[in-house]
Amino acid sequence: MYRATIVTLSIIASLLFLQACNKAEHTATPKTENTNQVENAPAKNESEIKLTTIKWDTTFYNFGKVKESGGVVKKRFTFTNTGTNPLIIKSAKGSCGCTTAEYIQEPVPPGGKGWVDVKFDPKGREGLTKGKYATVICNTEPKAHKLSYEAEVVK
Repeated sequence: MYRATIVTLSIIASLLFLQACNKAEHTATPKTENTNQVENAPAKNESEIKLTTIKWDTTFYNFGKVKESGGVVKKRFTFTNTGTNPLIIKSAKGSCGCTTAEYIQEPVPPGGKGWVDVKFDPKGREGLTKGKYATVICNTEPKAHKLSYEAEVVK
């Protein structure tokens, strides 16, 4: 009897976890703030892209109380290219189905500023949301950068 209760509770906990985060990862959509798109530009060989350094203004944000019916909320994370080569964001992925990201598409010159918008959809996620993040991959060492957030979703 005790074993069956533990198995049942484990299954319920697993189902709640999957529902809370849709399990699917979403890849960010590259965005640009000007109308010059570089989508058709030839891709550079990975070995041709030189490394640079990055300084984030912040890597964590607390949305505070967010209404479940209030729609998607967004935080713009900004950074400075502190290196000597252009900074290129290759991708940005949300940690789950409720998190997406958009980012500057153009290379950021040395000393220049760039951004990554992390979006959270609170629909169906009532309660405290912690441990959510987007992972940004760029030509730095390390390549991966984690932008985290939390929110308290209320009715």
